[in-house]
Amino acid sequence: MQGPSTPMTGGHHKRSRESEENERGGGDGGGGGGGPSGTGEQASTKRARIRPPRATRPAYDQHQLAGSPLFANFFVAHHPEQLWADVTQYDVKFFEAAKVSTDPETWAKGAEVELPWRQAQATLNKLPTVASLTCIFDHKSLFVKGETLPNELIAHGPDTPLPRIKAHNCPDAEYFIQIRVASVKDASQRDQSQEFQRMLFNLLVRKMIGALKLARMGRDLYDFNTVSSLSATHAMVSGYKTSMKHLQCGTALNVDLCLKIYCKDNVLKAMERSHALKNQQAWDDYVVNHSVITCYNHAIYRVVKVAFDESPRSKFEHKVHGAITYIDYYTMTYNDKAPIKDSQQPLLIAEQTRRNATGEKVTMQVRLVPELCFLAGAPDEIRKNPQRLSKPPAEIRQRLESFVKSIIPAPSDTMNQATKWGLNLVPQFMKIEGKMLPPEDIISYQKAKAPQISYTRANGAWNRLWQNSLMLAPKSVTKWHMYYQSSRQDEDFAKCLLRRMRELAVSMGFDLPGCIPIPVPSSNSPYAFAAEICKINQADQIELIVCLLPSDLEARYREIKKTVMTAPFRMIPCQCVVRAKLESKQLTSNEGKWKSYVSGILQQIVVKLGGAPWGVRGIAPPKKVMVVGISFSFDRSKVGRQKRMVGFVASIDATFSLYSNQCRATDPGQEIVTNIAQLLTRALNAFKETSESYPEGIVVYREGVGEGMIDAIIEGEINKMQTALEAVTHSNVQDDTTPRSIWMSYILVNKKAPARFVTRSNGNPTPGTVIDHTCVSATEYDFYLISHAANQNSMVGPTYYHVLRDSSNWKPSQLQRFTYQLCHLYYNWLGTTAMPAPLQYAYRLAVLCSTAQIPNDHEVLDKRLHFV
Repeated sequence: MQGPSTPMTGGHHKRSRESEENERGGGDGGGGGGGPSGTGEQASTKRARIRPPRATRPAYDQHQLAGSPLFANFFVAHHPEQLWADVTQYDVKFFEAAKVSTDPETWAKGAEVELPWRQAQATLNKLPTVASLTCIFDHKSLFVKGETLPNELIAHGPDTPLPRIKAHNCPDAEYFIQIRVASVKDASQRDQSQEFQRMLFNLLVRKMIGALKLARMGRDLYDFNTVSSLSATHAMVSGYKTSMKHLQCGTALNVDLCLKIYCKDNVLKAMERSHALKNQQAWDDYVVNHSVITCYNHAIYRVVKVAFDESPRSKFEHKVHGAITYIDYYTMTYNDKAPIKDSQQPLLIAEQTRRNATGEKVTMQVRLVPELCFLAGAPDEIRKNPQRLSKPPAEIRQRLESFVKSIIPAPSDTMNQATKWGLNLVPQFMKIEGKMLPPEDIISYQKAKAPQISYTRANGAWNRLWQNSLMLAPKSVTKWHMYYQSSRQDEDFAKCLLRRMRELAVSMGFDLPGCIPIPVPSSNSPYAFAAEICKINQADQIELIVCLLPSDLEARYREIKKTVMTAPFRMIPCQCVVRAKLESKQLTSNEGKWKSYVSGILQQIVVKLGGAPWGVRGIAPPKKVMVVGISFSFDRSKVGRQKRMVGFVASIDATFSLYSNQCRATDPGQEIVTNIAQLLTRALNAFKETSESYPEGIVVYREGVGEGMIDAIIEGEINKMQTALEAVTHSNVQDDTTPRSIWMSYILVNKKAPARFVTRSNGNPTPGTVIDHTCVSATEYDFYLISHAANQNSMVGPTYYHVLRDSSNWKPSQLQRFTYQLCHLYYNWLGTTAMPAPLQYAYRLAVLCSTAQIPNDHEVLDKRLHFV
């Protein structure tokens, strides 16, 4: 059956469960039918799945650190102590009356439907007494507090008739509603009370926000009445993320701002402007594998195909009205919200995965009209200048507090469900106390009394202090190639760049002799540089390749990296430099700003050769520790579901400057690193080769996942890594250099946590601020760390660390300081970073392997940071 949505439960678009709350009212179905009876089965409470153990919060570490009063975007929720007590849960199912059979054995076969949330809620409210109860509806479940539904509404047995109700806003459609008792919560049931209470809180907050008429896209809410213009071509709409959380201080609502950027011209108009209406390749390049926002219901879809053989005049089978065209469907459903003027335009096909009435995942195909869709996403000029999107902390705090005030019901509104349940929010930021880690001392060259670089805490950067500093572990090059286009201008730039590099290299402690300049025939082909590199003879023993590129063409960069990452060139580090950036730094002028830029180039070259520009004095681990970073990336330029690349890096020296690097592909949609035991074993062996023994412990920083994936991470990654560690110690039990056991700390890292913190004066906390109490989990081991500084007039985002496994016996303050120290060791930035360096390196490795489309299995470069 074809239509706007295939498969479909009615004649309108279906989306993921999060997006369904944004659906319009309106139903389908039709006709009469016999009155079915209840099944007679009493729904039993589902047995709770046993969760794998997680690290629990250790005793609070009374480490003597300076305190800092802060305010967080958590809003305290006041509620009855036992909100979950005396709550009856009912399972609710809807059946199309037109499809119901009179056969008592098969009456419901094929008739059950999953209605959009708003439509299901409105239809359910038509039942007598439901609207007046203290209850809340969760799409499939109805929770009633203090009372029970009348017996005539509950399906007690096969002879109980089910109520028949007309659909909301659609008199032609009727549904039978089956309601059965699922469970009853009382005060004695505390095993799952916290999760149950959190679910009720989120439902109540969703109900409170519903009065604002915001558009829901995914889990976020957007106010399209506040659209602002970013440029002549793009606009921005802001919204809110909300989530109820159980914290050390009790229950609180977390609220954060979010935004969507989209093109002002619809997809059809954009193609008209580019004169590409008949060019299928242009359509694919513009919209395929990109997200679009519909103008009629502000839903977001990801397009996978353009159907040139279909148009708005094409017909599909509607469940109520039969075969109708898309034009007729949009006119009937949305009236003037969806005007279609061009009847010859192709249709866009989007795919979405959702669960059907039986809970199975179904891939949906949705037909969209380009004239009604707007391309979502920021253009390159905005991505390169994110300051245009930032807002100062004071403004963000004011907006969030105003939003919370707007959803709190008036005391006189006794019919509001939040009032009935006794939920009330405090519309001010939560007051907390942060801890201040001291700034770390940056050391350069190795000498008994080497000077240390003490940066200012306010900005967490030492770029100005670093100039003319010797490197900690420099690497000289004796024979290398510099490639440039064979034009007079490029040749002059190449000579000037070489002269500047040699001038600065001496002041940084190493030499750059033996450069062989190689001109590349001028060509717009992205393969020209790669073709010249392929002429290298292995016997030449080239140690470095530098490419002076005429522009930052992505295809050219990809071909160069693909070439140097494949045999026989994988032993040669490669540094690409864009001429336009050198021009902007006035490379040829003695007064230009080229010094810091060329210094950065030399810094990257030294790192790619296996050196280290700087280190941190007195880094925390007292004994041999290996640090692991795990991150992901995939190539969005491809259509459909792509394989994700997993970057796995592991330190192999005491200064955390050398790493064993591995990159592997995962199956589409796979969140678990299935071969993680093999990756870890190889990293442990590399550590032993360099350090002459296995580490005594490992600290793993892993890119964060959603709450629903944590148990799978524990079972699919942590347990396998633990088994691999035990196998290494058992197989080397006779080796004196092998510890009897290797401990492990496994930490999920989320750089995009929705928490926000401000000082008393509504400023940003300084780098080194730790929040590990009050607004963190009451039972699990987690903390927030602000390790970097925000740009001017923007709000700093803290990084959230969730410790899932910890057998290190470190105090929380030790782990926090060690994590902060690792944020000083990312060699592509002269300052602290938002995430620990190993995780940054793992991400860069995954991005490079994804861009070059080649998994990383190098024999030599796997111990160098060649991807920095």
